[in-house]
Amino acid sequence: MTHERPEDNFTHVAGRVAHVHFTDSDAGGSHLAWGDGIIDLDKLVTYLRGQSYEDSLTIGLTNWKYNVGPPPPLKQFVEALRKALCPA
Repeated sequence: MTHERPEDNFTHVAGRVAHVHFTDSDAGGSHLAWGDGIIDLDKLVTYLRGQSYEDSLTIGLTNWKYNVGPPPPLKQFVEALRKALCPA
């Protein structure tokens, strides 16, 4: 929404980050399952690794469309993270 890149914010707090809210998003800022939004997961994981980030990641699905059946998008989210964080 603000046209900032995650890298821009990370630079300002370098060395002081212990937790990242890790979620996909659309242009309106919704918290979406990976693959449902516009953020490049592989690029973000590569960036965090390049910064030697090894602390916590929190996922969040807060978009209304997940209220009726959260298990499928949660599974989608976990599978995308598993693939990005632990490539074969």
